[in-house]
Amino acid sequence: MIVELIVASDEVISLGHKENVVLGQMKQYVEMESPEERLHKLVIESKISDPKDLMKRKASEIDGNRLFCQKTGQPCDTLLMSRLQF
Repeated sequence: MIVELIVASDEVISLGHKENVVLGQMKQYVEMESPEERLHKLVIESKISDPKDLMKRKASEIDGNRLFCQKTGQPCDTLLMSRLQF
């Protein structure tokens, strides 16, 4: 937070031109995001959500296989391993 405050105050004073700024404006400057930051956040979020989606699909597949095993009366261990593809 201290580094952000220093960077924000540096942005306020640029090329020797001083600007009267209140704390609320400095907070707004700090919270502003650049397009690169937004893109980076989207990439990180997609890297997190893709494995979560895969995990949900595999969990539902396992549940479906488990139900299939119960209906057919076959042992689940061998049938699950033969039908799952990772």
